[in-house]
Amino acid sequence: MAEGFLQQSEIETMEEVGNRYFDALVSRSLFQKSLETYESGFVMHDLVNDLANFVTGQFGFTRLEGDNSNEIRKMTRYLSYFHFHGSSDNFVMDIEDDLYKAKQLRTFLVLDCKEWSEIKMPRARCLKVLSLSGIRQLTELFDSISKMKHLRYLDVSNSAIKELPNSICMLYNLQTLKLLWCWSLERLPRDMWKLFNLRHLITDGSYKLKEMPIQMGKLKCLQTLSKFIVSKHDNGSSNIGELGNLINLRGELLIQQLQNVRSAKDALDAKLKDKRYLEGLVLEWNPLEQVRGISESQRGVLENLQSHEKLKRLTIKYYGGRGFPDWIGHISLPSLCYLELINCPEVDSFPEGRLPSNLKQIVISGCEKLIANWKGWDSQILPSLECLEIDGGSENVESFPGGLLLPTTLTYLKISSFRNLKSLDKEGFQQLTSLVQLDIYNCPKLRYMPEEGFPTSLCVLQIGKCDSVLKEELERKEGEEWLKVARIPNISVGGYENGPVRMHHVRLSTHTKRSPACG
Repeated sequence: MAEGFLQQSEIETMEEVGNRYFDALVSRSLFQKSLETYESGFVMHDLVNDLANFVTGQFGFTRLEGDNSNEIRKMTRYLSYFHFHGSSDNFVMDIEDDLYKAKQLRTFLVLDCKEWSEIKMPRARCLKVLSLSGIRQLTELFDSISKMKHLRYLDVSNSAIKELPNSICMLYNLQTLKLLWCWSLERLPRDMWKLFNLRHLITDGSYKLKEMPIQMGKLKCLQTLSKFIVSKHDNGSSNIGELGNLINLRGELLIQQLQNVRSAKDALDAKLKDKRYLEGLVLEWNPLEQVRGISESQRGVLENLQSHEKLKRLTIKYYGGRGFPDWIGHISLPSLCYLELINCPEVDSFPEGRLPSNLKQIVISGCEKLIANWKGWDSQILPSLECLEIDGGSENVESFPGGLLLPTTLTYLKISSFRNLKSLDKEGFQQLTSLVQLDIYNCPKLRYMPEEGFPTSLCVLQIGKCDSVLKEELERKEGEEWLKVARIPNISVGGYENGPVRMHHVRLSTHTKRSPACG
């Protein structure tokens, strides 16, 4: 897209055209899925790579590895630089000298360059693609970047950059700005609203980012906005209304600091219900400002943050309201596959009309009143539910699942932090004929397994921080409780400082980008 090879039409965006081209190249084996277990992307066969280099000739991709720097020519347009660990400092100096020769450079990718402490950029004014991703020593961008008027793609991810120069806002052709895992980044350029061609602003993992620039609503082309941070104006209103004009947003949107929205009307200005391309939505209040006295105002804000009916993933964090609005239910969200509720202490029930019937995964943590009232969940009538995680149970729960009826479709179940849980019920588990993995963590009084054991489908049982007698029996592989679980192929008993390990993966029909359990 940055090279200008994709032409948008009335029915397809440039991104959709690019995806279609990519799928076609994969179907013809020009790109292949990586076979490496630690990689999730695509690779090019060596023969295809050789062919590409042959066809592009003197303009083609030049990849510099080790001490090989003699391939840069005056007409080189596509250049990737790979700095091997331990490469000489002279090599870096030679590279910088040679870069000045490539006046027609269009693409410059720096790959895996953790040791490169200072970068002198090429003088190529025609540059369209610039990636400095992974340069850990990079703390600031050069002001001269504003002279690269043709730049459409800029990536400074995984760097120590603290702020971007305001001169970057003169790059009027910029389409993609990637700031993934910029752990020191605190603010975005003040005049970012001038980047009217910006389509993708990616800030995942940049946790120090505290506010958004003014007039973000002018970025009408924006499709990807990883995070929007709500701030208060001097008149008491908030900037959440800036989202109202961003009608093309898609993918997943995280909205933080929602406690700054004091008026339900302000929340309505975000027009989330009109953003029909959004697949995932994360609504987050500040946990340090959870004030019980404003619970009703938070309820009104959440009411007016209703998404469209095609939403697939919804997460609500640190919400202080006493209940959920009705739109978080079956009728309003029929396509919802993933629901995550984190630290909503005042909520004691789901909205009337039951949960969305297409849910595949539910994660509930730190919602003690809601968990205490689990008999009213009606989870047994969720025909598609595959994964259920419950963390932070009520002090009154001594047996599980107790009165909670679980759907037979469940393949993964995790329960944790049930302080007074003593036993697992045979009735509740024998019906789970699809269950593959059970994780139990931080239930210090858990002593008894189900009387008749677990269903034959169970392959993985992980127990951490349980009763010491139970732990000893399972570790010694003897005793009454061991006999109840002995036939399970994979049993792990231990402390699990970071919780149990997810072994079994359930494939969802929709890509769950941020799911901690199901893949």
